Amino acid sequence: MLYFRTFLSVLQLVSLTNSAVFHTNPDKEVSVKRDGSLLAPFKTVSSCVGALNNPGDECQIHQGTYREEITVSGLHGTQENPIVIRGFADERPTLDGTVDITPVNGSWEKDGDIYFGKINHTIWQLFFDDLMMTNARWPEANWSNKSVFNGKKNWAKTSERTERGKIINRGADLQESGKNMTGGMAVLNIGSWNTFVAKVEHHDPGKNYFTYMDTFGKISFNVRLGRYYIEDKT
Repeated sequence: MLYFRTFLSVLQLVSLTNSAVFHTNPDKEVSVKRDGSLLAPFKTVSSCVGALNNPGDECQIHQGTYREEITVSGLHGTQENPIVIRGFADERPTLDGTVDITPVNGSWEKDGDIYFGKINHTIWQLFFDDLMMTNARWPEANWSNKSVFNGKKNWAKTSERTERGKIINRGADLQESGKNMTGGMAVLNIGSWNTFVAKVEHHDPGKNYFTYMDTFGKISFNVRLGRYYIEDKT
């Protein structure tokens, strides 16, 4: 019986010593091969995750900014010894899905306060100094101060004379803007709780209405409480 207990203890010891803790820290300079140890941590989370193999293994991510695609698959922990991916101690790593954008010719061109250039990226969201930019829109609003959510002040209102395919602005805001909204994207909250998007087909500066192609089908058309804004027009 004593031998049996000793044998179990040996098995438990082997099971515990099979697990390992790996580290990733892109800012730590090392002069040896990065093996995921605390003194020679991996530079990427992917490398750290790739080293995980046994139940109880951990990937501890140190503070830093990580720009990468991370795939986690084929890992099997146990209830007693789960495989863990977590931040190191109280440090706060940042997983950043952005990429630096540089123009094809190496430098940005400038026209007044506008910078422009040809790029090879498809942009879904644009950040400047970690601040998310808002598409040029009318009426003006920003994500940074949450004014995009203020429907009373930062959305235009539809007149009750509005009809499907033609938005007539309530008040003179659109007329007084002096802008030509043709080609802009109108975000239209004209279906009670439903919001639709349509291209502005025609608008003359100084006019208080614009037309769009109505492809919305059967909706609860509500212009008494209708609101809208127009993007991609400066």
